[in-house]
Amino acid sequence: MRKSFSRDYLDSKFSRSQLRVRDEASSKARKFAARAAAAGGAGEYSVSVKDGILCDCCGSTTAFSHKSSVYYDPSITVRVDRYAQVLGISDRPAWITALGRGIGNTAAHELLHQLFNTDADNHLDQSSFDYHGCDRPEQFFGPDLHWTPNALAMLKGRLPYSN
Repeated sequence: MRKSFSRDYLDSKFSRSQLRVRDEASSKARKFAARAAAAGGAGEYSVSVKDGILCDCCGSTTAFSHKSSVYYDPSITVRVDRYAQVLGISDRPAWITALGRGIGNTAAHELLHQLFNTDADNHLDQSSFDYHGCDRPEQFFGPDLHWTPNALAMLKGRLPYSN
């Protein structure tokens, strides 16, 4: 039987997992963020991770801004818990990895919006960074996400070494 990951359970156990979440989130967003900073100047682009916000998204970028937000709790944690249940994933390390992965993948997606000041979302490929929403298991579990050909072409024109 699957252990419930209630808010109280997470609060009591999360401190041991903070480094794992941070490392997984950074591994997903680090290369893309570094390229964005190199292309636009150090410190020009930023993504803040916030909690206490529940919305129908995992992140947002203000139009014509170089500032984005990723909504960690409860927006991302609720989705990780839901998809862990759907996929039958009950071990804590996989859940924590999925949490960090969701934060990092959302940060990469929001940086795309910062770079292009446009709605660069696709509505077809759920396994891509540039997919329009985070209500999908691929955002948190499974193989690494990829950029669609359209997004990759935009990135190659703007960032060095994009692949």
